[in-house]
Amino acid sequence: MDELVRACEGFVGKIEQRPPAHSAVKIGGRRAYHLARAGEKPVPEARTVEIHEIAVESYEYPRVTLRVRCGKGVYIRSLARDLGATLGVGGMLAGLVRTRVGRFTIEDAIALDDLADPLMQEHLLMTPEVERLLRPGSSPQV
Repeated sequence: MDELVRACEGFVGKIEQRPPAHSAVKIGGRRAYHLARAGEKPVPEARTVEIHEIAVESYEYPRVTLRVRCGKGVYIRSLARDLGATLGVGGMLAGLVRTRVGRFTIEDAIALDDLADPLMQEHLLMTPEVERLLRPGSSPQV
């Protein structure tokens, strides 16, 4: 367990991370996942990303549950791959739960079964960004 915690600590901060082969990153104008599905072996270029915190929530060999707080552009699949490589055991995701995106948290989420049927415009969350777009005379920013 100590080795796992130390390995996780090595990924905190700004790191160079290579996206997974089955990602939407473009390589030569084509999505990496298109290349991978066609039998090619795309190797996306590494990019700088930031991981603010990694905490080991549970460990029962061979499964580890981590809580990761990170900046945009981090691929958790790649983090699992790289953490496994660091430990010399390989690594992959069995599941992923995104608990926060910006100001939106999982506690604020609504279950799909609890949504109105049919879902109408008035049921949608109004954010300042959406309000701005709906003002007369405004045009979407592309």
